[in-house]
Amino acid sequence: MTKSLITWSVAGILGKRNTGLAFASAAMGAVMGLAVTSASAGTIISMDLGNSTALANNSSTFAGVVSAAYWNNPTGTPTFSGKPLNDSTGAASGATISGVNLASNTTSNIAVVSGDNNTTMYNRGVTMNAVQNTTGSSLQVSSLPSALTSSGYDVIVYFAAYSSGTWGVKVDDGTPAHLQTYYASVDAATPDYTTGGGFVQATSTDSASPSTGNYMRFTRLNGSSFTVTVPTGGSNQFLDVTGMQIVPTPEPASLALLALGGLLFIPARKTVRG
Repeated sequence: MTKSLITWSVAGILGKRNTGLAFASAAMGAVMGLAVTSASAGTIISMDLGNSTALANNSSTFAGVVSAAYWNNPTGTPTFSGKPLNDSTGAASGATISGVNLASNTTSNIAVVSGDNNTTMYNRGVTMNAVQNTTGSSLQVSSLPSALTSSGYDVIVYFAAYSSGTWGVKVDDGTPAHLQTYYASVDAATPDYTTGGGFVQATSTDSASPSTGNYMRFTRLNGSSFTVTVPTGGSNQFLDVTGMQIVPTPEPASLALLALGGLLFIPARKTVRG
């Protein structure tokens, strides 16, 4: 008498009597191929904003919440236009960044720490505030590649400040449903990257109840361009936007792990004689 059992374990996939072994092996190879392709697709774009003390734009200098190399350094205040952006492989992405009516003060309070590239990224920024936004102070990224827009992307904005205040940072990709504003309570020392325990994400969407933080993450955008503005803050308060990253949604490494994890639950037919 022969019974057919469905197993859901790794052993069931890899066992010698598993009639789905060939399929599982081929599928696993395909998933691993996807992982390699996705991770090397070069769709991450990173920017170290501000003059002087910039991250090296090379294959060995990594920084950011999503660790990546080849950080672009678009400079110029109060305005710069159409600066080309490379991706995390060093190849031209086709995207550009422009800055409009930015303050000329481009020094944050965070000192560079030897061996920590993130302190270099936080050390300088382009300064924006609410008063300047009345005349159109903004950062705009344009001509994003289809590798990002077709699957969606997140924008990570890093910031520091000289003076205490509640700040809102808004990212708009042209689709009203995607418009996002987060609010942070920031002062000149807390929580900066070096004294505040590393990266701290500000997640509040309520201006009356801001969270502390030194970066914000704007999720699931898909426009070919987006604009960053700082719509709240006092006239004598300055927020330094020190860097930005554009990363796929989900990140390449996360996508590969999800696919690999799903493979472990492929039903396998196993023949048992009894």
